Amino acid sequence: MAISGRHCRPVRTTVKNGNRPNNSTNPQKGSQDMKQYYVYLLTNKGNTVLYTGMTNDLQRRLYEHREGPVESFTKQYHVHKLVYFETTPDVRTAIEREKQIKGWSRKRKDALVATMNPKWVDLSAEWEM
Repeated sequence: MAISGRHCRPVRTTVKNGNRPNNSTNPQKGSQDMKQYYVYLLTNKGNTVLYTGMTNDLQRRLYEHREGPVESFTKQYHVHKLVYFETTPDVRTAIEREKQIKGWSRKRKDALVATMNPKWVDLSAEWEM
């Protein structure tokens, strides 16, 4: 499924084994030739705040959001629940997609999350951090 004509792939095409990116989609554990970039959305417990980000290592970045020593938006507002992510092998595409989503209204971001995760469950809940 293409997202807005971009080359990003939605979460359902890249997630296996309890919603955790497998070795082929996690650049830290897979082949160095298969680099992947993630565009992701985080929210808080009540789903009232959204954060959009981009990284090349989703598991590491989530750990940084949750445990990082620096005071940040995600720590201040307890935005630690991963509700959406998509992947692309091209860093420029990921950066463009992150900027595109950041420019959207809250309603449009909510609709994007609902297409992949209608119950807004934490997709990283079973990951080892």
